[in-house]
Amino acid sequence: AQVGEPMRPFQFLGLCAVLLGCPMSGPGGGGGAGLSDAGPGVDVGSAQDTGTTPTTESVTIAELRGGTVAEESQVRIEGAVVTAIQPGRGLWVQQGSGPDSGLFLFGEEAAATEGLSEGTQLTVSGVFTVFNDLKQIKFPTLTELQPGTLPEPFVVSAADLATSPSWEGVLVQANTVTIVNPNPDGPDNDYGQIELNDGLIMDDDVFRDLDSGRYFLRQEGTVFNSVVGIAHLSFGKRKILPRRAADL
Repeated sequence: AQVGEPMRPFQFLGLCAVLLGCPMSGPGGGGGAGLSDAGPGVDVGSAQDTGTTPTTESVTIAELRGGTVAEESQVRIEGAVVTAIQPGRGLWVQQGSGPDSGLFLFGEEAAATEGLSEGTQLTVSGVFTVFNDLKQIKFPTLTELQPGTLPEPFVVSAADLATSPSWEGVLVQANTVTIVNPNPDGPDNDYGQIELNDGLIMDDDVFRDLDSGRYFLRQEGTVFNSVVGIAHLSFGKRKILPRRAADL
């Protein structure tokens, strides 16, 4: 202020703050500079809460499938074994055997991981999500790869595979199954799907030569003593995905 000019109120308050240690009021009367400067409605948190690092939760596949883990959670699965690989799309892993023991991992880069093969044991880290009703981990990171033991196919009826979500991602075996429709997408389209009895679909997602007719007669009435593959869900259909000719 110039000499002789009356002191304005805000100047007086500033002088008070300097000489007497008076607190300056921020917007909304919340006190001086510091936490109140965040503005109304802003939770500044505690000094230990950075709010930037997601928590990675160690879980089992059964816990993910059982509904106890929230979608979009950062998770880690240890000791899972690779049961099938779909190049360019993803892979399936399993812990133990039986219902709710398998899971799909979506990610082209993960499927191309060096040293990855059926029977590889590993640790999976990624985001748990549900896409078109299929529980999965998207864009996973695979670490701690080492030789593991591939689980034996779990014997399940075609009817159970066609109706129960508990078998999704599990290496299974359906005995004495029959082709009821060699091309349910026909006659104009053929997406490599074959309808078996009880509404189960056999698909070529993993074994691309499945629909060629080289390994069995692709016609109504063809009977398989058994079909081994990964139980899967896609486009609203429950399926079994053979991995190779030996699975038929």
